[in-house]
Amino acid sequence: MAEDPRYISELDDPLSALTQTQCPDCRTVFRITPEQLDAADGLVRCGECSNIFNAGAALARGAPSAPDVRQENLDLSFDTRADTRPRTRFFLPEVDAEARPPRLAGRTLWIGLNVVLAVFLAGQLIYLFRDALSQLPGMRGPLTAFCESTGCTIAPRRDLNKLALLNRNVYSHPNVAGALIISATIVNNASFTQQYPVLAVSMANVRGKTIAQRNFNPRDYLPLADVEAGMTPGAPVSIALQVADPGSDAMTFELDFR
Repeated sequence: MAEDPRYISELDDPLSALTQTQCPDCRTVFRITPEQLDAADGLVRCGECSNIFNAGAALARGAPSAPDVRQENLDLSFDTRADTRPRTRFFLPEVDAEARPPRLAGRTLWIGLNVVLAVFLAGQLIYLFRDALSQLPGMRGPLTAFCESTGCTIAPRRDLNKLALLNRNVYSHPNVAGALIISATIVNNASFTQQYPVLAVSMANVRGKTIAQRNFNPRDYLPLADVEAGMTPGAPVSIALQVADPGSDAMTFELDFR
């Protein structure tokens, strides 16, 4: 009767006892080779119960003991048809292809995809916050080049700290009862042209409590000027606002840039 090809006799291969491993589920002993350990980082599938386990973690040294054969059951006659010597048998484990770790090519592809996604996300964030980023020192040049390649636009440069209020005044309207006129002169002290600001006017009583406030857009206080052209550096701009008189409680007024 032919012997199962999955079995390898220790007598046929004396090196089989040098490296052995055992399935933790069915306790079957295997002969394992260094090539099989390296093939899938030690992951193998048991040929008996199909359990996947780490052969490297279950390595054993030395062959298991030979079966206990009683003397009265031994056939001492010479027989040339079969080898009746007791043998220790080992299963050759199957390397599980599904348990193989990702190869270098797969890892490289995964890293490449992550880099592409990171660049795409960074581009989206730059596009969404380009106006705010363009106001930071050193960012306007790169953002200008970015928008030239993508077709977007960025807001003009702006620095409210460079806007100065040269004078201001408030008085009763000469022709309209219950109205006030607020006049002021502002100047752009920056080295670049920037947008006209929003003027925030507020009035407070003697205790400092705000009793009236309003924001004025550039077209509200400069209806005849080309506000899209922006404020030229160093050129004073005179403005005049007409507002309702909040009454005798209004003792002070403030004018801020926004």
